[in-house]
Amino acid sequence: MAATSTGAHLVKTKLEERPPRGRYRVRVYATDAAGNQAKPIYRTLSLR
Repeated sequence: MAATSTGAHLVKTKLEERPPRGRYRVRVYATDAAGNQAKPIYRTLSLR
């Protein structure tokens, strides 16, 4: 794994199945430069 000089970066996992009303639930993992993975952050995207 190549080390990045940009520091922390976000890695998005693939979207789960689309629930009704066009809402997506996205899991975002914050990873630091050393490759340590933090707890996943759950975000809800509402698409019109």
